[in-house]
Amino acid sequence: MKVILRATKETMQHIAKYRRSLFVMIIFIWITGVLAPFLQVVLPSLFLYLIETQQSFATLMVYAGGISLLVAILDSAHNYLMQTYDPKMYVIKCKLTLRLYEKAMHVPYAQVEDMEYRQLLNRAQTNGIDNSSVGFEHFVRNGMELLIAVTGFFLYAIVFGSMQLWLCALVVTLSLLSIWFMSKAQAYEHVRKQDYAKADQQLQYYHHEVKLPGNGKDIRIFHLQDWLLAKIRYFQKCRVEVLQEVERKYLWAKWGSTFLSAARNLIVFAFFLHELVNGMSVSVFVFYTGAAAAFSGWISKIVNFYNETRRGALGIIDYDTYMDLPIEEEGATLNVPDEDMEIVFDHVSFRYPQAEKDTLTDINFTIHKKEKIGIVGSNGAGKTTLIKLLCGLYTPTSGRILINGIDIKKFAKEDLFTHIAAVFQDSCAMAYSVKKNVACKTKDSIDMDLVWDCLERCELKTKVEQLPLQEDTYISNQISENGVLFSGGEQQKLLMARALYRKANLLILDEPSAALDALAEAALYENYERAAKECTSIFISHRLASTRFANRILLFDQGQLKEMGTHETLLQQDGLYARMFEAQASYYQEGGMKHESTTTRSVDDLALDS
Repeated sequence: MKVILRATKETMQHIAKYRRSLFVMIIFIWITGVLAPFLQVVLPSLFLYLIETQQSFATLMVYAGGISLLVAILDSAHNYLMQTYDPKMYVIKCKLTLRLYEKAMHVPYAQVEDMEYRQLLNRAQTNGIDNSSVGFEHFVRNGMELLIAVTGFFLYAIVFGSMQLWLCALVVTLSLLSIWFMSKAQAYEHVRKQDYAKADQQLQYYHHEVKLPGNGKDIRIFHLQDWLLAKIRYFQKCRVEVLQEVERKYLWAKWGSTFLSAARNLIVFAFFLHELVNGMSVSVFVFYTGAAAAFSGWISKIVNFYNETRRGALGIIDYDTYMDLPIEEEGATLNVPDEDMEIVFDHVSFRYPQAEKDTLTDINFTIHKKEKIGIVGSNGAGKTTLIKLLCGLYTPTSGRILINGIDIKKFAKEDLFTHIAAVFQDSCAMAYSVKKNVACKTKDSIDMDLVWDCLERCELKTKVEQLPLQEDTYISNQISENGVLFSGGEQQKLLMARALYRKANLLILDEPSAALDALAEAALYENYERAAKECTSIFISHRLASTRFANRILLFDQGQLKEMGTHETLLQQDGLYARMFEAQASYYQEGGMKHESTTTRSVDDLALDS
């Protein structure tokens, strides 16, 4: 009951906030839902009473017509109100979805990467909003029916109890036992929801990957069909096994409830048959047996709708559990000065939650104003983690990051983000128009001259001018049928244009040339060099040739800053950087096969030699 009361409080608050007219609708549904069945019980016994008292045929017709018309009006009104309920509930679900997504997009980024957090989010959306058999929609619909059933129960209890109080008490007791059986089954289902969430999350991932057009090539060429189907079957099996265990609990509960219901009906009808034999009038017998059947029916409905309402309430609890997750209040209020940035990493270390060792250990360096920094290193060296720390997406486990002498923790995150333009390895263009992808602003606030300038600097202007709707053409055809699919290289250029449009104080490029051909890569470096003159910039790349543009190069290995200096200085040191550069350069040298013993070794292998 506590679960239902909590869910009722939350739901009423949401209705009051988003759709108050639903309260009036619920009241009318309640009244019509109680009166129409009651009149249907009264009508047969009333006719028998009128016949027993020898009323005229005309009187019988007046009563029959009047009551039948009233019942028809009440039924029609009830059905109409139930039909108009759905659009109003949909509006509330839309508002709740927006609240959910607003929170999901504002929680700390490090929390987003946590598996347990993602499961809570998935349960909140699936059980609270999307699934019509649980959550808000299910709770309100069945809650209305439960309210009608409880009111009908008390109405018939007054009538029924006036005959024999002990009989009424017996029926209520047996009905409460039925409710108890079903509540135990629901409690077990709620406990197993964690297992549901794990299987559902895995299935959603594989369903998504199978349908992605970009994955179609790899699936076919590498014959991944059987492997993917096996994974989907496995998690479907896990889901079904949990479902079957839950349904077994419900089966036993329903068997117990059915047995109690049969016993209840047998006792009631046996009593009234005994009273009929001992002198009860036929009209009174019909009225009381009808009332008894309706009374039992109301009790059955209470059992059913209570259980369904509780199931809906548990979905609401999943939603509220996520919405109640504490978000660390940001005490920082300082704005980042709108000037060139000097960045200092002061003994910075970082360790992921539940990790056994640091990803970055005691990192110390300074990036001067308008300096171009190249960051290189083997896979897993901590390069991208370093950038996420600098962007304020992660918080250092120890140490400080200073911007112009001020600890980054003192800056408001939203303001910090406005001073950074970053292109990450996994950044992607959204299914918006070209201009919105570049500007990331609403239509009225886009500077189109700047959009075209950025597209031209990134070698995309000609491509966009040839599109059907030019800058208004959508990237991808998932939303607009007139949308176009950009190649990987074209998307990379578009993301670079987005970074240039912001005119930020700090420009960060994380492997920006990965999908570009040699000529496009050369053009990108030239554009980067021009843009970097206007701000502090960081360039991460596995292609060491690109680091020639950097004023200094930082080489990371196994979470530590191992080497730092200019390209020429690092080559002269003949350390890990020199060996990595030689390994890559040998591919492009004439007669490069002479260096096969070096080139066949991976960069990660070379890192182990340092």
